[in-house]
Amino acid sequence: TMFIALPLYPGMAKYWMSMLDHIQKVFPYTLETIILPVIPKAAADQNNEKTNVPDLAKENRSNKLILLKETDDAMTNAAVKLMLPLKAMAGFEQTDMLPDRVNVFIISSDGRYVERMVHPSRLELEKRINVYFMQLQQQQQREL
Repeated sequence: TMFIALPLYPGMAKYWMSMLDHIQKVFPYTLETIILPVIPKAAADQNNEKTNVPDLAKENRSNKLILLKETDDAMTNAAVKLMLPLKAMAGFEQTDMLPDRVNVFIISSDGRYVERMVHPSRLELEKRINVYFMQLQQQQQREL
């Protein structure tokens, strides 16, 4: 599962929804995505044209996409508060939560491990998801 705190800067949401569409094609049966749209204070102050995330979500062909209610502070979200102190599965160092950047939380299948990435590239994200996917496959083989 991926949980994404997505700031709604012009163009950013559309770019990320397009990238998520691609990633969900790479991992069609294993990946669920939860998106928390964040209205950054800087963008709200500028009165920029608001990005309509529900419309972008409709364009996303995957049915494994959950869209949460918009917020102006991701740190007030209960899921974010819960995930921040959890440890990464592969031992990679966690980075600080940056509210003006895309924050991606990759959650292991058993929910015990969470890795937080700040504004990762598509390739970085695919590599990290693959680490968790391989770990899940190894775990399933041991159970057999």
